Amino acid sequence: MDPIRSIYFGGGTPSLHSSAEIGQILARVSDLWSISPEAEITLEANPGTLENKDFEDLLKIGVNRLSIGVQSFTNRKLSLLYRDHSIADSRQCVDFAQRAGFANISLDLIFGLPAETIEEWRHDINNALELAPQHVSLYNLEYHEGTPLDRWRKAGKWLPLGSDLEAELYLLTNNLLTAAGFQHYEVSNFAREGFRAVHNAVYWKGEPCLSFGPSAFSFDGDRNRHANVADIKRYRELVEAGELPIDRRWTNNDQEQAEEWISGCLRQSAGIAKSVAETRIGKTLTDRLWTAAAGLPESHRELNNLSFRLTPKGWFVENEILGFLFDRIHK
Repeated sequence: MDPIRSIYFGGGTPSLHSSAEIGQILARVSDLWSISPEAEITLEANPGTLENKDFEDLLKIGVNRLSIGVQSFTNRKLSLLYRDHSIADSRQCVDFAQRAGFANISLDLIFGLPAETIEEWRHDINNALELAPQHVSLYNLEYHEGTPLDRWRKAGKWLPLGSDLEAELYLLTNNLLTAAGFQHYEVSNFAREGFRAVHNAVYWKGEPCLSFGPSAFSFDGDRNRHANVADIKRYRELVEAGELPIDRRWTNNDQEQAEEWISGCLRQSAGIAKSVAETRIGKTLTDRLWTAAAGLPESHRELNNLSFRLTPKGWFVENEILGFLFDRIHK
C-alpha cells in the first residue's frame, strides 16, 4: 500500500474536538498505515470554535491545512444561515491561524441566498481576498428534501434566487478570483499555484478512500464502495461491539463506472484527454462522447480532436450537461 497522501477531518464540526483528541486519531492512523511526510492533513473549522493556542497545538500534531467555514462576510446572510459566528470571529480565526504558522488556509463561501445581490456577493469575495487565503471553496445554496430550508421554500417563506442571477454570481466569482491570481481548477474550487486540494482530487480522480464516521462513504479505487450506517447511536453500538458499522456495499457496473469517470474529469479544469478516454472507457464510447459534446453550446465547452473540457459557464450547469451527454452516449 502506498503511503497516505491525505487525511481529512470533515464536518460536522471537528474543530469542537480538542487538539489532543485529533492528535490521538492521527497517532492511531500512523500506527496502522504509513503516512507520507508530505501528506496534506486538513481540519474543517468553524470560526469561534478555536482559541489562539489551539492553532499552535494543531500544527504540532501534524495538521497543516485548515478549511474555515466563514460562509459570508455580511450579517444578513449569516443570520439567514443561522450561523453562530460573527464576521469578527471569521477574521480573528484566520488571523490566529496565520500567526500560528498555517500556510495553507481555505475559506468556504456560500451564494444564492434569498434576495442576494451582485454587490453583496462582490463584498463577500473581496473580504475573503483581503484575508489572503491560499484556497477558496464555493457553494451554491441547495434545498435538500426534508431540511428546514426546503420546508421554508415550499411554504413561501424563502424565495430562491433565480438561476440567471445565480449564474451571474458564479461567473463573477470566477472573474474576481482568477484576476487575483487564483486558478479555477474545479467546479467549486479556486487555488493559488501549488495549493490545489489533494484530498478533493482523490474523489474526482476515483482514487481509493477509506472513511470513518456515520454516513461516511469508502471506495477501493476500482468498482467497490461501502457506506457506513447513518444513525450515530447505531454506529457507536456496532463499533463498541467490534463490528464494522457498514450499512451497505455495492459494485459499479460498466455504465456506472464510465459515468463516474466522465463526471470526475469534467469537474476539473483539465477535462478529458481523448487518448486517455479511449483507454478508460473504450473507443466506441469515447467517439459517442465526442459526438454528444459537439451538440453542447460552444460557450459551455472547449472541444477538439485531443481534448474536451467544460468552461465556467458549462460548469454552472454541469448536472444538466452530464444528463445530456449520458442520455446520448448510452443510446
